[in-house]
Amino acid sequence: MVAPCIVFGAVLLLFLALGVVFARGKGQGLIAGYNTASAREREKIDEKKLLRIMRNGMFALAGCTAVSLIGLLTGIRPLLYAGFVLFIVTIVVLVIRANTGTKK
Repeated sequence: MVAPCIVFGAVLLLFLALGVVFARGKGQGLIAGYNTASAREREKIDEKKLLRIMRNGMFALAGCTAVSLIGLLTGIRPLLYAGFVLFIVTIVVLVIRANTGTKK
């Protein structure tokens, strides 16, 4: 019971840290696809919008992880599963939003 809580807590802190990094306007190299894009392709992307979307996504994923952690700590299984479902939905929305909402 302790090990899963530690893992969930570490993941929660990781998402919060990434959210703070993106909120400060840094961390473009951490975004897969953007860091490997050519300079020509990067010119087509609004970097501020991309960082804002990623910031919001990281904080949303931290919230989903927190819901799962609370479900794990309290023993409320539906809450744990709701966190997982929200996590998957958030990832899908984040990928679609990052790919469509960042064009200049």
